[in-house]
Amino acid sequence: MHQISIQIGKKSFANFEAGLRHAETALETAVAWAAQPVSAELKRALQLVAQKVRAEHGQPWNGGVVNFSERLQSRSGEALAAMDKSVKVTGARRLDNVSGSISSGFWAIHETGGVIRAKSKYLTIPLPAAMDARGIPLKKRARDWLNTFVAKSRKGNLIIFQKRGRKDIAPLYLLKPEVRIRPRLNMQDTIERVAVPYFDQKAIEVIERVITERMGG
Repeated sequence: MHQISIQIGKKSFANFEAGLRHAETALETAVAWAAQPVSAELKRALQLVAQKVRAEHGQPWNGGVVNFSERLQSRSGEALAAMDKSVKVTGARRLDNVSGSISSGFWAIHETGGVIRAKSKYLTIPLPAAMDARGIPLKKRARDWLNTFVAKSRKGNLIIFQKRGRKDIAPLYLLKPEVRIRPRLNMQDTIERVAVPYFDQKAIEVIERVITERMGG
């Protein structure tokens, strides 16, 4: 009578059922062991998104009233820092529960686009004279400035001016009932172009490596 054996990795089993039981146990263990390294790769994939967004939209303020570029400008850096901190991954104990997230935070409207409307009558949009070299407003509110008045510009825009001496005046804020923001953050596109391909490749590599190790290969 011929004896049938089964080879699982580097291990050989004379009993076919014993070999299958070993393979089943090894696979279950491999799936459990793979959860942590897979979650680590998912976190790395989302961090790559944050790095890409920072590289594309982290240029300093150009000093202009309007940014005509397809890229956003970083001023205080708070939006980019919040994006970095928003990367979260959960489910490191079970492979089927691994999930991750990243938030555009302060820049959310720059992802989808939309209209910002004044809660009262006008939005007060700071002009260069009301900001420091980084593009951050020098005062928290327009009303915090002294010696101001509202006048209409030659183009018909309402502007808050400040008197600075007998003849010197400075335009501080543009008054608008609403402003339209066009989408240009492109975070979702970055996730699809950068994070998804990276994670797909790394996750497969991790699972294959862990299965090989647990199977005794």
